[in-house]
Amino acid sequence: VWVLDCDSVRICWANELALALWHAEDRDELFRRDFVASAPEKVLARLRHVISQVRAGEALCEEWVFYPRGQPTSALLHLRPISLADGRDGMLTQAAPLAPAASDAVVRAVTAMRHLSTPVAYVGESGEPRMLNPAALAEFGDAASWVSWFVDPEEARAILRAAQAGEAVCVEARVRGHKGERWHAIEAHALRDPVIGDLGILVLHRDETERVEAERTAANHLLVVEAQHREIVSLSAPILAVDANTLTVPVIGRLDAARGREISERLLHAIVAQRTRRVILDLTGVVEIDEASAARLGDMIAAIRLIGASPVLTGLRPALAQALADAALDLGPVVIRRSLADALHSQPARSSQ
Repeated sequence: VWVLDCDSVRICWANELALALWHAEDRDELFRRDFVASAPEKVLARLRHVISQVRAGEALCEEWVFYPRGQPTSALLHLRPISLADGRDGMLTQAAPLAPAASDAVVRAVTAMRHLSTPVAYVGESGEPRMLNPAALAEFGDAASWVSWFVDPEEARAILRAAQAGEAVCVEARVRGHKGERWHAIEAHALRDPVIGDLGILVLHRDETERVEAERTAANHLLVVEAQHREIVSLSAPILAVDANTLTVPVIGRLDAARGREISERLLHAIVAQRTRRVILDLTGVVEIDEASAARLGDMIAAIRLIGASPVLTGLRPALAQALADAALDLGPVVIRRSLADALHSQPARSSQ
């Protein structure tokens, strides 16, 4: 039997058998031991949870494994609240040493579960906790229901329903715990309760917040890049309404596949929306044009004609004219003017000049 000071988490009284269990030289040596500094975080989480329950007035019965002087010692602990001499909270502990009833493999499996860094819970069909490992207690405390861990409780209920239906559930959901709102990957499996025999749900949580946020940041960055690209394309090939019947498109830079599609889509929508009869494609600012670019220009001209507008080409420099000639485009029905000014001052015509 010993008494633990709940504030300092140190033993402040012990009988002779407690000294033997802890392999202590004497009481003073036992009272000086710092159980917090040498304990793993998962053990501390479990200990803090037990202390909070005892402080709330509960009497507990739990199995613990101690390692006094490095020697594993299993004990059944009866824990109850007690007031110290100065009125502070203490925990009266009665320990009955246990001979291992389970195999070494089972004992090691239980110990490993207690030291897992990821939350594990075994819950009933409605989400009531039947077992929480220390990581779960540290993150979510001793909530009355596993469902309350979730930002959206309906997501938890859906997981329970799917697991009860025999599905192997693996989903991502937002949870709210000691670290605030996080994204967890959650696995859930139906599992027969080895104690009472009914069906329960084994749930494993894995924190995926950093990955999810990185993916979202990358996706948002991609959206920004795409928006910037569309803006650059629109600036490099603005669609200008000259009059009620004429649109002008000064094309600047290279006419690659992406820009060709973007310009065509915007231009065709504008022609239909404004009922345009004439479209002037000014190529003065085109850097160079290869066979593929010439073919895209030919497709654009054909599309303009198919929806009932007359295409006009202006600004054909010698190299550009030669590239179009080499591509063998059929420009017979297309009006060609030397400059944008010539096209704007001339009347629509159906023959090339």
